[in-house]
Amino acid sequence: MLNLTPKTLSPSSFLFNPIPIPQNPNPKFLTQSRLSFKSEYQTERGHEFETDESFFREESATGRDLSVLAASLSKKSKSKLRVLDALYSCGIQSLQFLVKAEADFMLTNDTNEEYRRTNLVLKGVSERVKEDG
Repeated sequence: MLNLTPKTLSPSSFLFNPIPIPQNPNPKFLTQSRLSFKSEYQTERGHEFETDESFFREESATGRDLSVLAASLSKKSKSKLRVLDALYSCGIQSLQFLVKAEADFMLTNDTNEEYRRTNLVLKGVSERVKEDG
């Protein structure tokens, strides 16, 4: 029987990490994170969008492409596509569902509603959006 511990989700009670975390040789300078949280414009697959202070990870582009491909194939077979994007963030995934997969209905959620509204206008899809509340 295999028991997983809640903290590590591993079979043992200690965290095993075979890749050592590199130590900063010059502690005066902090190592920079690869995640971007500052406001800037990004372009992905021909769509420009503003990241503002939302989460955006360039390395996840392949995953976004595959989900849009799966959604497109689903629309072809069922002739209708309804999407729930519960983690809207910078909105590039939602934009691709609307534009590339031609979603018939999309429900998005973000903690900053004003930012979500602004980003939809920037993306040129605000005319397809009906806001609730």
